Amino acid sequence: KAFFDFWDNLFTIILLNAGFILLAGIPLFLPYWLYPIHGWASIAAFVAGVLLLFVYASAASLMCRDMADYRRPGFPDFIAYLKDGWFSGLAFGVITAVHLVLLLVAFPVYGAMRNFIGLAAMVFIFWFSVLWLLASLYYFPLRARLDRNVPKILRKCFLLLF
Repeated sequence: KAFFDFWDNLFTIILLNAGFILLAGIPLFLPYWLYPIHGWASIAAFVAGVLLLFVYASAASLMCRDMADYRRPGFPDFIAYLKDGWFSGLAFGVITAVHLVLLLVAFPVYGAMRNFIGLAAMVFIFWFSVLWLLASLYYFPLRARLDRNVPKILRKCFLLLF
């Protein structure tokens, strides 16, 4: 049964994946082309491209929800889902970006301490990051199924993890 449900929506799923591939080109290639013009433009293009990927993932998860509910979503539904899910996707993208920046700053700082406190802080940050990455896998499915409230979704992500 699941195979035939997938088969009915195969073209839509192919288009969703093609959209991800095309949008992934923005943070991968656009900064390289903008770097000779200005370094900050390159960084801005990378951040905007990654945030756009999160907004797209939010709309794609709503499309997949409809497919799982035996409906056949189309392009007008995707536009509606972009309007519906842009805030939650953008919020999750910002939270993930802040987490990454904190990792990029904290690990070198605590690694340079070269003592037990620095090692303990790095271990704590590492395991918190692992837990965050595992819990964040539930974000878009919970957003599609349950609620729009970002703090409530994050709390439910950790509840599902534990």
